Amino acid sequence: MTGSVAERHLLGAVLLSPYSYRFVTDHASADDFEDRRFGAIFAGIGVLLSEGVPVNETSVGARFADWNIRGVDPAELHLLTAEVPGAYRAREFADAVRDAAIRRGLKDIAQRYGDAASNPAWNSPEAVSKAIDELNVLRQSAVSRQFIARKLADILAESDEF
Repeated sequence: MTGSVAERHLLGAVLLSPYSYRFVTDHASADDFEDRRFGAIFAGIGVLLSEGVPVNETSVGARFADWNIRGVDPAELHLLTAEVPGAYRAREFADAVRDAAIRRGLKDIAQRYGDAASNPAWNSPEAVSKAIDELNVLRQSAVSRQFIARKLADILAESDEF
């Protein structure tokens, strides 16, 4: 079995309760999966749901060839649903998948700029600016797309000053 525990549990939870998909996509996306095949399965589940196709181990596994998923046996989907501790925890698993993606992004940025810093021809100001830009992109991707309901009176009572 491939993928992290959180990735396996998220897929298992969504397979057990397909309608949780719409709630977890505010917390994780297909791009957040370290195992790109699992990310493709996650995205594929969204496609099936948008087409009104029932989502289960069989319907998802039947699309592996269409989604160009290799190296994962469709029968493994049954293992994912069997090992998930509870579909009600899908959002928790999505948050763990997203957190892992952020950590990978931070490590990648640190590694690349750390390696570049040992080069005597390194343009420090330009590199720092690029690193900050990359960190800002990573930070923006880490913000949940979920909107928080607030009372209009609370919003209007806030200051407009920055």
